[in-house]
Amino acid sequence: MEQRTIQVEISGEGVHPNTTPIKVLTSFLNALEQAVTETATEKGIELGEDPILALTDISEGSNRLHIAFLLAVLPAVGQITQAISSNDITSLPYKAQHEVRKIAEIATERKHSIRFVSAPLYRACPKVQDRLLRMMGR
Repeated sequence: MEQRTIQVEISGEGVHPNTTPIKVLTSFLNALEQAVTETATEKGIELGEDPILALTDISEGSNRLHIAFLLAVLPAVGQITQAISSNDITSLPYKAQHEVRKIAEIATERKHSIRFVSAPLYRACPKVQDRLLRMMGR
């Protein structure tokens, strides 16, 4: 099972292991995994039994997540980061769009910024919620 890693940086007030509820972290990871799953499925990528995403490390004061993903889903991860970077998530499957919006809502609710620091195809994607809120006209 060959994997690649992306890094996701979470910043803002209260981003600390003692103040971030585990349900916030799991909600973010679940939404990201669902977005990747939906996009990969639409692309006809066989997902198999191996985990699609795995949290492999948390670093830099507990605000940088290292997330491994199956090499097979690289096109889906790349499409998601490209869609966010280009400010247009309409290229994603409807269910993936919904999951990406969930990520933006989680960040907005907590007044956090979520940024893909190293991602396939796009080395530094802008803050997810900033892009999505502009797309949604907020």
